[in-house]
Amino acid sequence: MHFPEAHLGANPGDGLLDLIVRAISVKHGKSSNWPDKYGTNYEDDQILIHQDCQGLHGDSGECAWCIGCRCPESNWVKKPGIERAVKIKWTCPYCTGTGIFSRFAYSDGRPFHNEERPFYNPPNFWHKPSDFRLTWYKYIGRDMNANMEPPETLRDLVTVADIKAVLAKGEEAHREFAKMLEQFKP
Repeated sequence: MHFPEAHLGANPGDGLLDLIVRAISVKHGKSSNWPDKYGTNYEDDQILIHQDCQGLHGDSGECAWCIGCRCPESNWVKKPGIERAVKIKWTCPYCTGTGIFSRFAYSDGRPFHNEERPFYNPPNFWHKPSDFRLTWYKYIGRDMNANMEPPETLRDLVTVADIKAVLAKGEEAHREFAKMLEQFKP
């Protein structure tokens, strides 16, 4: 049986970045929402952290994390020898970094999403002073992508105790999961 990394929250193999983001999520999230696994929704003048809500809010147009590209099919062309269609025209707010997406512009004014970075989503974690942005799929640690190397100043956002607490919670979840799996052994 195979499970993706981080499916139970923190584990000793996590990198420091994973642990810092998990600790920040726990600090600002509700424990009933498993913030050390999924993250939380919180923002202040230093950071933004947002769960990957997986389209939970549908097409309401109010959640940047649920809305993807809305360019018409005519903006895509099927080219010989390429399996997928290729976008030739960028017109929707997601692709041009306008509307609800304009708040994610880089500090130098570039939109967060443009032809040079065509498949970059709104950040799940954003350290505003350094412009460090991080995305993940479903939960922290899974398919994470960053726009740059993490700045050293991220360490100032959590304490060693915060990180130890996140690791302890992850170890507990792993023990409980192992007990559950024991019930299925032949």
